[in-house]
Amino acid sequence: MVEAEPTQRLRRYLGATVIPAWPMAQPTEPSEATWTESSADALQSEPANSTERRRSGEDLPVHRKAPPVTQPLRDLNAVQPPPRAANATFHKLFLYLTQTPSELPPRYGSWFTRDDADVACVSWKSAAEPCTFIGKSTWTEGRNWLWQMAVRGPRRYKYYVFLDDDARPGTGTWRDFERALLKYEPALASSLCHVTPAEPLPGLDAQTISHWDGMITAFHHEVLSDHLVLPYFDGDDSFSWFYSQLAMMHVGAILWPANTLQINTLRLKNKLHRKYKKVRSACGANKVCDSRRLWQTQAFNPEFARGREVAKGVSFPPAYKNASYVLSADQKRRWLAPNTTYWRHIRSTVDCYLHHAADVQHCLRRRSFRGIRT
Repeated sequence: MVEAEPTQRLRRYLGATVIPAWPMAQPTEPSEATWTESSADALQSEPANSTERRRSGEDLPVHRKAPPVTQPLRDLNAVQPPPRAANATFHKLFLYLTQTPSELPPRYGSWFTRDDADVACVSWKSAAEPCTFIGKSTWTEGRNWLWQMAVRGPRRYKYYVFLDDDARPGTGTWRDFERALLKYEPALASSLCHVTPAEPLPGLDAQTISHWDGMITAFHHEVLSDHLVLPYFDGDDSFSWFYSQLAMMHVGAILWPANTLQINTLRLKNKLHRKYKKVRSACGANKVCDSRRLWQTQAFNPEFARGREVAKGVSFPPAYKNASYVLSADQKRRWLAPNTTYWRHIRSTVDCYLHHAADVQHCLRRRSFRGIRT
């Protein structure tokens, strides 16, 4: 059987969903919503052996959430979780998204194909079901294709978890990670790994972070609506694949410093270290290169960003979600610097992936990757 073209397979996945221009409207409600906020609370409070007990029909105890901890960030205090909206529904709670050379690793099926999680994938070396084959691409382009599938797809999930295909639990489980997501409802979250900028604070199952390993990042569904932290910034891929994740981390940690978390109950490990563009020698010791770190100098109004940026390795106790992560028009006007090169490039990325889905790669090639025009 002849392998279907990427765009044909993408259309089969996307159906007839239409995505308007930035800012994106809220996703349409799925026709068969099987998870509600109360379902998420039940999962978060389950003990380790709850799956078997739930199948047997035994009633599960409800665990009260831990009391909040006030954190020493300016104007950002941890608060009690707000009342949940009764009509918030999802197809499932978690969508795991990964890119792989060809076939999806078998362990992904056993890990993430269950009643509260799905998995989506793209492949870049050879075509293999069930992944969408996108051909030769950078790490950033693969992640952005997955983002496109998430926002254009007809199914809605509470969390979208982007994960490298070689990552696997060292200590803790995926359930531990998911329980922490449902407990605190962070805007962005990662886990411990072999290189962790912020060591776990004693006695805490989560803590704030501003830098982390991009092998895993979980995004709350509200974060995807504004196209601010996603899509990834691909303007520096010609000389380094590090910068796309640095831009995402910087924007997320500035917007939601108390709700960008490191989950301490899961530590991931990975054995594969593929060759990719890191930082060329011409960049010098500061590794600034051509990009001039546009996300640091152009993403925000200086008055807003001042005092919100947290140094690498500095961490505080976590906060519960107490407001929507969707920015209002007034917040965007006061906080962002939308007419800069950085945001123009992000908007052009959104346009390529969401409005030229039939020819994304041609759309991307039209742009300059060597020295973003300022």
